[in-house]
Amino acid sequence: MLVDGARTLDELIFAHAAGRLPPAVHLLVDAHLQLAPASRDLHARYEELGGVLFEQIEPEAVSRDLFDRLQRRLDGEATRSDVAAPHACDGADGLPVALWPLVPQGLDALPWRRFRHVAQVEFPGFADDGLRLGMVALKAGRGVPRHTHEGPELTLVLRGAFVDARDRYGRGDVAIADPSVDHRPIATPEEDCLCLTVTAGAIRLTGPLGRLLDPFVRL
Repeated sequence: MLVDGARTLDELIFAHAAGRLPPAVHLLVDAHLQLAPASRDLHARYEELGGVLFEQIEPEAVSRDLFDRLQRRLDGEATRSDVAAPHACDGADGLPVALWPLVPQGLDALPWRRFRHVAQVEFPGFADDGLRLGMVALKAGRGVPRHTHEGPELTLVLRGAFVDARDRYGRGDVAIADPSVDHRPIATPEEDCLCLTVTAGAIRLTGPLGRLLDPFVRL
């Protein structure tokens, strides 16, 4: 089961519209929405539905200073990304706007950890709720070792594409995996593949070589 009980991308978009996602997942869905017009349309419909339901709630008496307290709270919160905005990707290495704060000096300046044809970086500022936010880069035509998951994993393709036994995932697509999935994502041969990931729990290598390397390699 994924965060907030969501098992599918549509359910994640619904939870995003309702403001019920933890920061790491909220950011990944933000970036997906900026890359996927159809998902933005779905998100807008969910927001409209939420507005209709809100209007049907019976009003209750509130304290006189409620508006002032609410305004002070809003003034102190960080502004979230505008998910209805176009996917402006003409800067920050072609990443969607939502991710620009992660790479203020560009992708090359990030502290990548490299293992053969795979590179990985994590963003510790989002390490909450038992989740990890990171990026994975694969060389064209190469893949990560076969593995499974001790918890849910969300993978958003930012550049290129990858395939596994389930499907092909291109720019803007989100792959959802859980402990029942045992796979080996491989970048398509046309170009390198860059992904944003949110994981919960460890990733366990499962192939013959993977089982040998598992104690020493963290993906």
